[in-house]
Amino acid sequence: MNKVIKMRKGLLYSVAAMLLLTSVLSAVSATNWTMYGYDEANTGFSPDFAPSDANIYLQTQLLENQYLTGAAAVNDILYIGSNGGDVLAVDSADGEIIWQQAVQTVNGVPAVMNGKVYIVNNGDSGGLYCYAADDGEALWNTPTSGKIRCGATASNDRVYLTDDTGVVYCINSNGGIVWQHPTGELMKCTPALYDNKIYVFSSEKVYCLNQANGAEIWQYDPAFLSAAEGAPSVINNKVYVSTKNALLCLDAQGNGGGSTDLLWSYIAQGSSITGITSPALAYGNVYIGLFDGDYENENLVCLNQENGQEVWTHQFEEKVSFAIAATPVIASEKLYIGTGFDFDEPMFEDFFVYCVDALGNGDGTTDVIWQYETDARLIQPACIFDGTVIITGSASTLLGFFTPNMPTIEGPEQGYVNERLEFTAEIDSFAQSGQVQYMFDWGNGEDTYWLPDEDGVPVGEPFTIEYEYDIPGDYEVRVKVRDPEIETESGWVSHMVHITPIRVISVSGGFGVDIQVRNDGVLAKDLHWEVDLIGGQLPGFHLKKHYEGDVTPLEANATTMISTPVMFGLGNFNINIKLEYAGEPTLEETVEGTILFFYVLV
Repeated sequence: MNKVIKMRKGLLYSVAAMLLLTSVLSAVSATNWTMYGYDEANTGFSPDFAPSDANIYLQTQLLENQYLTGAAAVNDILYIGSNGGDVLAVDSADGEIIWQQAVQTVNGVPAVMNGKVYIVNNGDSGGLYCYAADDGEALWNTPTSGKIRCGATASNDRVYLTDDTGVVYCINSNGGIVWQHPTGELMKCTPALYDNKIYVFSSEKVYCLNQANGAEIWQYDPAFLSAAEGAPSVINNKVYVSTKNALLCLDAQGNGGGSTDLLWSYIAQGSSITGITSPALAYGNVYIGLFDGDYENENLVCLNQENGQEVWTHQFEEKVSFAIAATPVIASEKLYIGTGFDFDEPMFEDFFVYCVDALGNGDGTTDVIWQYETDARLIQPACIFDGTVIITGSASTLLGFFTPNMPTIEGPEQGYVNERLEFTAEIDSFAQSGQVQYMFDWGNGEDTYWLPDEDGVPVGEPFTIEYEYDIPGDYEVRVKVRDPEIETESGWVSHMVHITPIRVISVSGGFGVDIQVRNDGVLAKDLHWEVDLIGGQLPGFHLKKHYEGDVTPLEANATTMISTPVMFGLGNFNINIKLEYAGEPTLEETVEGTILFFYVLV
């Protein structure tokens, strides 16, 4: 019968009293998410890796029943605003607030640059506020003509933003206004920067301005379409703008005459469509969400960036309980989006975080990789950094999903029937609590469940267990790890072990050497054996003997004896045994012995 012999905890190498998020994640260089849409072009694409499973490590309420803005993430610290006017720095590992400041109300994702956090004020006084990223010290604020209804974009010690009176601002890192460009039209978009140009849109037009001085380069009036929403995104000399019922692709450079060309447009099908989220750009595609006024047709659409042709579409099954209101974000060929809306409606109680295959199936469809249900309305874009997805929502909800690190496993590659084999698992970083449990699958239909069955062992401490196989064969030993506190687990890691049917049972001495060999298998085996006796300490008494032979066959579940002739020598020597048999790896074993003239001691 296969059985676990014993398990053992190893020495504790190093466990920090408080693990930061870097303890939760695989060891890779961190990629920060410093502003809305990840970068200054608002692409919504991060080159980082991202979770393939709904492994949630963080679910907390930061404040009293407020809507949170989307988060920026720098060096494992989250920077978040709220409609109640709070500005927060939050430890991404455990959701603890590091510092907190207050303005009137915040409606856009913070921007972080060179140790400073830039916050827009959606209150009556408007304004851009600047805080020290490390301790929240208020450094300065610059008034604006009106409310700011979206986030700012930061680049090269400049901050770019719009207000609802239609003014576009460029403000330096000390709070001075470098330039401002009035349009006289309502603006509520986060600017996009590309090729020394700034792209914004109002309730009436799309504008391209010179980034250095704010001079207008071109404007575009989508007169036949409803007003623009969200934020523009730019890539490969194309600017993508979402309106209430269409997505526009414009020539980002313009035609030199103060205007530009519409390259293509995607009109959302169906008379009930009333909204399109901001576009995300990745893998040569444009990604948008569609929702209707009755919240019954919620779709994701992937379009070719060059021509606007549909690559794939996906309609969610949960039609009556949510609406897509957040902007998609993308990393590692996966799209992440939350569902919800910015008003209270008692009939809608369940909302979701979705992870979707960004590349699709090649047939116009795609698949939901995972989904996570929550009662928080998720109307803000997620941010992705260091293998983690952070998403915020109503009721001051903060959710964190992570990519689990994988354990290592060490053990023998070959063993015998009923031999105690030792396997050791270890993980350097994984759990918030600092404790982990391991599960071993022995590859024969048996597993250990989670061990140890109390609180686990500290991260960084090896965990060793012994096991015996009673049938020869090849076995895939697998191990995975979990955090017992939040029950988040890793994937499996494998180690192959071959249990050979032929084994040396005993080696004994006397007037020669006797070697007992057994076949534990269910089939007879033709056995070829070789024995080399080498050693001896005194001149004239050296041993160098070679013997070989065959057992044809060695029957199943049978034992044979291999014996050498009497020999002469003096001193210590090695008994080198080599067994060869069809269909199995060569077995080699060395046993030490002592010869006293004609008599062998083993």
